[in-house]
Amino acid sequence: MSTERKGLRASQEGAVMIMGVFMALALIGVIWFLLGIGASIVFRENMQEGADSGAFSSAAVHARSMNFIVALNLVMFALATFWVLLCITYVVLVVVSIYTWLVGIVSCILGCEGLGAAESVENLKERVGQLKEQYRTLLDGLLPALSLAQSVAAEGADVGGAFVSAAQIADTTGGEFGVAASAD
Repeated sequence: MSTERKGLRASQEGAVMIMGVFMALALIGVIWFLLGIGASIVFRENMQEGADSGAFSSAAVHARSMNFIVALNLVMFALATFWVLLCITYVVLVVVSIYTWLVGIVSCILGCEGLGAAESVENLKERVGQLKEQYRTLLDGLLPALSLAQSVAAEGADVGGAFVSAAQIADTTGGEFGVAASAD
C-alpha cells in the first residue's frame, strides 16, 4: 500500500486538469466581472438619457410658458398703447377746443359767426373723453387679469416642467431608477 501512495504522489496525470479547473473558475469570475461592468455602463447610459430627456422636456415646458408670457406682455402693450393714443387724442382735442373757442369769440367780436366749429370740436372731445373713461374701466379689470395669468403661467411652468420631466425620465428608463424591488 505504501508503494501505491508513493505512486499517487509522484504521478503527474491530473495536475493539468486541476490547473485547468482553477483557470476555468478564474475565467468565469473575470467574465462575470466584465458582464457586471457592462450592465453598469448600460444602466448609467439609460439613466443619463433619462436625465437629459427630462431636462429637455422641462426646458420645453418653460419655453412654452415664457412664450405665453411674452404674448400676454404684447397684448398688454397694445392695450396700453391704445390708452396712450386715446389720452393724446383727448389732450389734442382740448387744445383744439380752446383754440376754436378763442377764434369763435374773436370772430363774434368782429361780427362773424365762428362758434359752430367750436361746438362740434367740443362734442368730439366729449365723445373721446367718454370713450377714454369706458376704456379705462375695461383696462382696470383686464390688466390685473392678464398679470394674474402671467403669474399663473410662470408658477405653472415650474410644476408642469417637474411633472413632464418625471414622466419623461420614467418613460426613457422604463421606470427603473436603480431601486431594487423587495420580494415579499
